[in-house]
This record gives sequence, C-alpha cells and structure tokens, in this order.
Amino acid sequence: MIISGDADGNCNPLHARKMTARLQAANVSEHPIFLDYTKFRGHSPVLPLSERIEALTDRMAFFVINCNCQCEREGFVMSFLVLKAYLKLIHFDLYLGRGNFAALYDKVRNYPIGSQAPAANVVDRVCSAVDMACIWYWKEALCLQRSAATACLLKKYGVQAQMVIGAQHIPFKAHAWVEVDGRVSTTNRTRRKCTQSWIGASALSRDKSRREA
Repeated sequence: MIISGDADGNCNPLHARKMTARLQAANVSEHPIFLDYTKFRGHSPVLPLSERIEALTDRMAFFVINCNCQCEREGFVMSFLVLKAYLKLIHFDLYLGRGNFAALYDKVRNYPIGSQAPAANVVDRVCSAVDMACIWYWKEALCLQRSAATACLLKKYGVQAQMVIGAQHIPFKAHAWVEVDGRVSTTNRTRRKCTQSWIGASALSRDKSRREA
C-alpha cells in the first residue's frame, strides 16, 4: 500500500501514482498493489478525526486481508477478529472523546450476550485480537477503552464478561480491566501483573475500611 494525496507538499503525489503503476505492471504475485489516495491527505500533522478513522480502518483492513492470505481458516478468522477489535476501539474512543462516560458504561453493561456456546479458547483469542488492535491503533488505547472493547467482544461470542473499574482516592488513580469467572482476562503479562496489583490494593482497602467500621 502506498499512501499519498493532493495536499502532500513534501513529495510530489505524481511520484506515488507513477510508482504504483510501475509496481502494478511488474507484480506477479496474487497480492495487490494499492494506492491509498485522497485530495485532502498529505504530510499535514492535523487531520479531522473522521478522516483519520476512515484512513486507518482502510489500512487495517488491507493488512488483515493481505498479510494472511496463505493462512488456514483459523488464521483468517483471527484476522477479522482483530479488525472487529479495532473498530470497537474506535467506537469507544468516540464515547471518551465526547466525555460521555455514563453512555460508555451503559453500552458495556447492557451489551447482549451471544446465544452460541463459547469456544474453549475464545477468551484468549479475543484478548490477543484486542492486544494486536491496540498495537495498530494510531494512539495509545486507554485501559477503559480497551476493556470496553474486550468485554463487548467476549459477550458477543457468548462469554459472561464483566468490565471492572477500580479507583484510588489518595493519590487519585483509576484502572479498568475485564474479568471472566472472577479472573483477569488478558494475554499481556505486564498488564495482568498491573491489574492484579490493583486487585490486591483494593482488597486491602476494603479490609481496612471494614476494620475501621
């Protein structure tokens, strides 16, 4: 994929067009040579959010479709699971951008649980897909955004998932994670360790509150 546009003042966009044409003429593989081109795009560091979402979604779709062409069906399904996770990140990023925390919370809490019986490894697959989508996201995915996307995807595949939010008053800190059957759901060791430390601190805080009461 070659990316260019009419607004590119650093590199003449005609070069991108000519290079794409030369590569397409010489291409002997089954993989396409694609020119992602719009009249608004260039080297500008600031683009409207809608433009960034559309562009990055197209690139992610191109990646997952073409980089796993030789994989078995399981790998192909995993690719689209990553794409679904990426779209969920965008969806909940819009909630956070509007500061509408209550709507985000209600969306996750009321998300319907799929009627199909969950596969044995669906939790690990969904968590891995969300981790991969976070890597390709154009900015850092916040824990609340990531947890909301994970919880909704797990519910979609029939898993009774729960998004948990923890907060510390002094000094103020907050963290969000997903639990399935009371266990933290993530394939990232660092994130799991961080979340478990939060759970341990919360348990100590509750015990202290009970003793003081």
